[in-house]
Amino acid sequence: MAVGDLDGDGRDDVFLGGDHDKKRALFMQRSGGRFAQQALPVKGRPVAEAHHEDLGALFFDADGDGDDDLYVVSGGSHAPAGSPAYQDRLYLNDGAGRLRRATDGALPKIRASGSCVRAADYDADGDLDLFVCGRLTPGRYPLPPRSYVLRNDSEDGRVTFTDVTKEVAPALAEAGMVTDALWTDFNGDGRVDLLVAGEWMPLTFFKNEGGRFENVTGETGLPATAGWWNSLAAGDFDGDGDTDYVAGNLGRNNKYDVSPEEPVRIYAKDFDDNGSIDPIITRYIQGTEVPDASRDALIDQIIGMKGRFRTYRAYAEAHFEEMFREEELKGAYTARAVRFASSYLENEGDGQFAIRRLPTRAQFAPIYGMRTDDYNGDGRLDLLAVGNSYAPDPQTGRYDASVGHLLAGDGTGRFERVDYTESGFWVEGDAKGLAEVRAEGQSLVLATQNSDSLRVFADRPAGSTPAGSTPAGSTPDREGRRVVALRPMDAYATVHFEGGKTRREEFYYGSTFLSQSSRVLRVPPGARKAVIHDFQGDQRTVRFGGARQTASAAR
Repeated sequence: MAVGDLDGDGRDDVFLGGDHDKKRALFMQRSGGRFAQQALPVKGRPVAEAHHEDLGALFFDADGDGDDDLYVVSGGSHAPAGSPAYQDRLYLNDGAGRLRRATDGALPKIRASGSCVRAADYDADGDLDLFVCGRLTPGRYPLPPRSYVLRNDSEDGRVTFTDVTKEVAPALAEAGMVTDALWTDFNGDGRVDLLVAGEWMPLTFFKNEGGRFENVTGETGLPATAGWWNSLAAGDFDGDGDTDYVAGNLGRNNKYDVSPEEPVRIYAKDFDDNGSIDPIITRYIQGTEVPDASRDALIDQIIGMKGRFRTYRAYAEAHFEEMFREEELKGAYTARAVRFASSYLENEGDGQFAIRRLPTRAQFAPIYGMRTDDYNGDGRLDLLAVGNSYAPDPQTGRYDASVGHLLAGDGTGRFERVDYTESGFWVEGDAKGLAEVRAEGQSLVLATQNSDSLRVFADRPAGSTPAGSTPAGSTPDREGRRVVALRPMDAYATVHFEGGKTRREEFYYGSTFLSQSSRVLRVPPGARKAVIHDFQGDQRTVRFGGARQTASAAR
């Protein structure tokens, strides 16, 4: 799901991806905040689109001509590894909202089954570069697929994105099974860094060292965080002037009780020499590592286990170390998970972080889509989240105990869940994406669900600014809240309040699980001014409550 202004009329439009069964579609916003559904308006040479399965999508200006183009990540596992079905696609806008698929050569050859795509000007050269997340290699789970840093080398109307991963971020090439990422300045040095989350992965921090990226996870002060992470969200939740993060994980309502001492592990190898990877998951029960699968399930995967464990009792009493000989495990890919709690990461400054669990009710099911905003009008950032997963096998069963969450922030980085009867937010299905779209001065929250309808909620916070009292330098929405339109290269703002307190607001091209939201600065109550910085270090000041809006250039 992606939000942008495809036809340049100043209104947000919405792209929803599809696959061979469900057509991808655009929802074009018309006057009155209504949306008209239409097929993706692709022109030019005929292109077979049906064999692609859309995962992440992103509206951004790829060619620097001032309009929104569309990047779509191809993913899934419906085709063999290396199939052209996994080639990502870039659609260029003709300025009137009609798209044509970019010619061969605009994108490098990509054969990884991907997930998200994120844009930022990481090299500060004035255009938007991309990070494309590799999700899996079909038939080779859980071996890490390729992820890509694509540098924007477009010039003179010729669109070119160059794969520079090995040059600028070799550790990113096979970082893991990536589910989400954020271009974000996590250490406050003015350069946009990269935070990456994924399955069987720790939360991984890549520091921007002047256009090259170094994995500094071990320097963040965090304990081991390897988990089955799904998504990331960000905001200055404690109001100390830096960016904190929330990471959606499996949750704690499951059969596993993991810790660094007793993790869930996976061993992957072609154990029976039949040409396919056999992933074996283990867990600890009463201090002993045992296989997670039943005897029948393991025999279905590796037929030789039937002779090794002739009875269910023999299998039930076996330790994992008795199941495979040492030479059989040699060369196996291994990974572990030590944390399943969805968590809050407090930025303590200078690239140091502390981590703690979200409230208990937020641990009932996996968390996927998340949004941050002041939803109750008290001037503090809150968190909106959706989740559940219908994907697990019948032995495990569905993770379906979530109906969505509004977690009210207290201004110190702690949250309290607001009951749905008070919040009005209820998404009980297999919920995944969450995005904000602006419609005739109103904020709409869109929630996607697998094989179910799109849910739409109107954000009507308490304590909104009364009509007619909106300060200069901003535009009122329908509820009287102030919104500042952003320029394409704006990266973040420092919002100043009466009394000297500040809050940092970053602006993302894509954030949280397979989603992109409208890029605007939502002005908090009591704000005096905002200093908006772009990726190249220039800044401008927007004042609230005065009669002027000023801009200045500074490096």
